[in-house]
Amino acid sequence: LGTGFLVSRSIGRPLTRLASATHELGEGNYEFRLPSPAGSSEIEELTRAFESMRQSLKTRIEEQRRLTEHLEQMVSDRTAALQRALADNHSLLETLQQWNDALERKVEERTRDLAEAQQMLTRQDRMAAIGRLAAGVAHEINNPLRILAGFAQGLLDPSAHPTLRAQPAL
Repeated sequence: LGTGFLVSRSIGRPLTRLASATHELGEGNYEFRLPSPAGSSEIEELTRAFESMRQSLKTRIEEQRRLTEHLEQMVSDRTAALQRALADNHSLLETLQQWNDALERKVEERTRDLAEAQQMLTRQDRMAAIGRLAAGVAHEINNPLRILAGFAQGLLDPSAHPTLRAQPAL
């Protein structure tokens, strides 16, 4: 019985402490420390292995936390840069839209001006054609009228025309 009690104390208590430490690790507490092992060399080896595992987990968790913070900072910086670029692009897009609107207004204005100029040229061409027609008609009418006027004057004053002077008046 006494031997059982000693074995229970030298094995049971360290194992109970290791079980308790396992629960602490499971809950995310990496700061606790196990008391120095006392008892059999197997219990001491198990305690040292557990402590080594705790330290390794703590180091990896801290490294992971540090990397996560670094990545979050990188994401934050990149997001800010993208937002600035988006704002710049939006500003450029607005400027381009304003230029496009102004250009469209100028094109519409020039198109109206050209249409008016085309209409004016068409009217001028029509007026020129009417003028040429009137000049041609006037010329065609003036030629016989001049001949008739010349004959009429000759009849009134036969001495002005040599051909009429030679012929007797009727």
